[in-house]
Amino acid sequence: MLSAKNLILAASALACVNATIVRYSMDQGAVCDSQAYTGSMILEVFSRYCKYEGNRWILSGNSLIERYMAEDQTMLVYLPLPIIGSGGNMDYRQVTDRFIVVDSGCNYYHVTRLSKMVGGGQNELGNLVYICYPPMN
Repeated sequence: MLSAKNLILAASALACVNATIVRYSMDQGAVCDSQAYTGSMILEVFSRYCKYEGNRWILSGNSLIERYMAEDQTMLVYLPLPIIGSGGNMDYRQVTDRFIVVDSGCNYYHVTRLSKMVGGGQNELGNLVYICYPPMN
């Protein structure tokens, strides 16, 4: 998992996000900018925050991840997805702008990336969210 400091920074960045729901399969992977995340990379991070208990998935641990309500009142949870390092491995020490989006029952939705803050002062618009879609086959 990301360090506590990095998790707090990531959660703070999500404070003004307007959530959009898009669903696709985790095993399809996702491309954020030029970085491609395979299904197994996404599953690795998902498994750090979601555990199968009894007959259902539950959020586990004190992840410090903020939660946001989507347009249809689905509560979304943002799981920090590390940036891919030069060796092709995920670097869990870095502050991230990429997240796996699940609901409170750990149902996977998509990978997302935040842009920089837009607006300012009293007219603060917050962060823009970009969906990272699966690579084209």
